Amino acid sequence: MSASSIEVDKSYLELPLMKQAFIHKSVSSAQNNERLEFLGDAVLEIAVSDYLFNRFDKLDEGRLTQMRASLVNTQSLSEIFQQLDCKGLLQTSKGTNKLDETHKHSIYAGALEACIGAIFIELGFEESKIFILRLFKDCFSNLNESVELKDAKSRLQEALQAKGFEPPQY
Repeated sequence: MSASSIEVDKSYLELPLMKQAFIHKSVSSAQNNERLEFLGDAVLEIAVSDYLFNRFDKLDEGRLTQMRASLVNTQSLSEIFQQLDCKGLLQTSKGTNKLDETHKHSIYAGALEACIGAIFIELGFEESKIFILRLFKDCFSNLNESVELKDAKSRLQEALQAKGFEPPQY
């Protein structure tokens, strides 16, 4: 991913629920973004699944699942969130603020999902999908049917099985 900034339509930031989407649970246990994050995660999965299903009509569900997992994961969502020109709106506790950046990936990913959840509630699925497709535009352009997408754990298990070894215990 490039380090460029992704501009967010300012009208999204004026949505009533958007303020809550930027409140991490370390700031408030009663009024935070966790419920919006839960909903946004589901909306994100269906929007990306729909895109992949329609773009790659010859691929089976296993390959589509791998593609989706390569796009929708904590690392990629964190990177996208950090590119947003509104990341400064995120509210976390002083202790959470002091964490180094590598420990903040799940916070950033959750905030992005919460923003998607807020847009979904306020404006509906189609507008959420437009937002998501814009966020993932660069990621989508890098996808093709032949790229190896298996995660390290899957590759390790397959390599061990191919050599006749038992899979690792987790």
